[in-house]
Amino acid sequence: TFSLIVNRPLASPSYHRSNRNNHEEIQVSGVGHLFVFGAGFVGQRLCELAREELGGGVRISTSCRQRDKADAIERGNVCDDAYVFDIDNTYTGLSAQGRAALSTATHLVVTVPPVADFDKDPLLEFHKDIVCSSPRLRWVAYLSTTGVYGDHQGNWVDEKTLPNKPSRKASIRLAAECEWQNIVADEQILPSAPDASGSFSVNIFRLAGIYGPSRSAIDTVLKGEAAMAVSSAPTNCPEGSGGDDHNESSHPTKFPMAVEDKDATASSNVAWVSRVHVDDICGALLASMRCQTTEPGATIFNVADREPAPRGMVLECAARLIADARFQAKHGKPSAGPDNNEVVVFRDPGRQGAERRIRAARENKRVCGDKLRQDLQYEFRFTNYESGLRGILGLPQP
Repeated sequence: TFSLIVNRPLASPSYHRSNRNNHEEIQVSGVGHLFVFGAGFVGQRLCELAREELGGGVRISTSCRQRDKADAIERGNVCDDAYVFDIDNTYTGLSAQGRAALSTATHLVVTVPPVADFDKDPLLEFHKDIVCSSPRLRWVAYLSTTGVYGDHQGNWVDEKTLPNKPSRKASIRLAAECEWQNIVADEQILPSAPDASGSFSVNIFRLAGIYGPSRSAIDTVLKGEAAMAVSSAPTNCPEGSGGDDHNESSHPTKFPMAVEDKDATASSNVAWVSRVHVDDICGALLASMRCQTTEPGATIFNVADREPAPRGMVLECAARLIADARFQAKHGKPSAGPDNNEVVVFRDPGRQGAERRIRAARENKRVCGDKLRQDLQYEFRFTNYESGLRGILGLPQP
């Protein structure tokens, strides 16, 4: 066995919340019951932050596909209630209790992508009638992907940019977006109670590459460093087997990179990747709740930070920050620069990393998220990948 961090261990990745002097300023008015459909990476974090922002007077519900996970979520006080959404066994969707909870939601966030079995939005496939006839629903957020834009040869795209040959998976997502837009455009909302307004807004959030604690370039570098430790250990490989040398996609990488590697980002062949920290996704959703329109309709927002970057540059930054964190842990003071005698050497992931690079090259674009910042008056907490990685490691912001 060995430690992922060969020097002094880093603290576990965690969220570092900023102190707010006036809690009342960020209260979201009109939210009585928030239903987060899908308790995945974003969904669970949204439940946690919504509890902080909205307070105990707001009911927060969620759903997931396994009973044991729903029980664990409720035990962990992530939300008030969690329901199983069955699309694996009986294909019945939400239980009777879950359907009753959905029908009382004032705000709904849909995080679940189209299901491969029928390539449709699962919530609308099973419970569109409940959504359209809900007496209290005022605001819906559908989480999509910037993959719907397809390839734009590294140019900037915004919400007005037309899709250009998106992948089949992204095309299915685009169709799900249209289904949500058509609900309000075709006036499919049906009041089911005398006091129901029969209207809600639909907000489509196209998310860039999502990262956060336990899911970032930090983890990629640490896993690659562990792989290097294993591959460097003595082994009893049969003669002629070649050991690890046959894996052409796994090459040792030492950081910091040479200057000429950094300059490669000026090339027109660079595969750009836009990203967003999970906390900024949740922050944007809460900002949308605050700014929700009184007019029914559909609005599209890109959610991405201000600094798209090639994957290699982000890995370089992660390795450098890990070295800085180790230096600080060992010496009790911040690193003065790259000459801190802490070197990170790791092996880039093999097939999975290669597939990711191929996909990025085929869908090359830089995503602009200015509309969200302007319309919702939301300031990103992590404006670029370095600030987000520093937050994960608990390092001060520059």
